Amino acid sequence: KNYSKARRVYRKIAETNNREMFSSRLIGEGDPNDSFGSKLRAVMPRDDSQSRKYSTVDLFRYASTRGKIIFSMLLWFTCALTYFGLMFQLPNLSDDPDAIYENGIIMGVGETIGVFSAGIFADKFGRRSVLTGSLVSSGMACLVFLFSDEKFFTLIGIAVGKCLISGAFGVAFVYTPELFPTVVRSTAIG
Repeated sequence: KNYSKARRVYRKIAETNNREMFSSRLIGEGDPNDSFGSKLRAVMPRDDSQSRKYSTVDLFRYASTRGKIIFSMLLWFTCALTYFGLMFQLPNLSDDPDAIYENGIIMGVGETIGVFSAGIFADKFGRRSVLTGSLVSSGMACLVFLFSDEKFFTLIGIAVGKCLISGAFGVAFVYTPELFPTVVRSTAIG
């Protein structure tokens, strides 16, 4: 057991984070019969900044988080409005009341493809570029749906738009928390 090497690593971490190095013994240090985890010996001193409570006001206090929270609000509003707007157009696609089930299956398959492909592409090309691409492409698909007179092109426009906006939703769930510092992350998402 190389405790001096562990202490050097802890010292470097403490210096990087502007913290004091703890003075306690490491678990198992100096006692060869002590099992790992039997006693808690490495306790860092509690600091007032660690116990501070953060609120929604802290998101708007600094310009860096203020811009990010406004962007996130706009992103989530756009995704939700587009997703549910396309979903509510489903009954209007056909005069046949039984066609709603066929159209629903098409939408469900498109949505599944969109979420899985967005996840794969986000790992390969980055979350920001996939999110931007899927939002812009979904908007273009909605324009096809909006200006089309034929039911077939309308259905294709809605299916592609739903596929892409579902992918954007999936990426937004992962990307949005990464924008904020850890101390306000749950507040920003909530």
